Amino acid sequence: AASPDVIGFQELTPASGRAIAGELEADYPFGTLQNLEEGRSAGLLSRFPLETAEWFSLPPRDISLHTTILMDGRRVHVFVVHLSPNNFFTAQASELVSLVKERYGRRAAEVNRLEAEVDALQEPVLLLCDCNMTDTSEAYAHLRRFLRDSFREVGWGMGHTLHPPQLPIPVQRIDYVWHSAEFIALDAFVGQEGSSDHLPMVAKLILIEMP
Repeated sequence: AASPDVIGFQELTPASGRAIAGELEADYPFGTLQNLEEGRSAGLLSRFPLETAEWFSLPPRDISLHTTILMDGRRVHVFVVHLSPNNFFTAQASELVSLVKERYGRRAAEVNRLEAEVDALQEPVLLLCDCNMTDTSEAYAHLRRFLRDSFREVGWGMGHTLHPPQLPIPVQRIDYVWHSAEFIALDAFVGQEGSSDHLPMVAKLILIEMP
């Protein structure tokens, strides 16, 4: 409905990936959904030519796709990742403290790994992320040291994207469009609700020439 040029997906199955690609291939001729592997539940569709697409190491889940697209003749690195969830509400009370330490430690390690991956690049970067963290977390503060949160820059309101089916409204902002300094964010908003328990985060960005 938002008609974006590039779409990142998480929590796909090979069957759902093929179905989505089939429905949208006329508008999005470039992507990775047709070749989705079991356990690799992230993918990308693009109106811009896709130059490369490869999985990279992001333990413990490794749901981490690194693509390069040619955007108006410039190479842009687009990452689509899904970081570790909390799953606190399914735990016993006696397990909660150890579980919090474990999950927060996992995300800290994942953000460290993302920073190393981004720092190795000299070209524009987009990170499309089901980050499973709020903007008050330590991992979020770390991510903001090397990428920019488009919604924090130009969005309005709470930006909540997590909508558990048992609750009447979305309750947390955990989905993000991050970008490097080569982009300027013009708009960012939560998109229309569909069949997922997440709402899409939509951002309008312009690619600029750096001095």
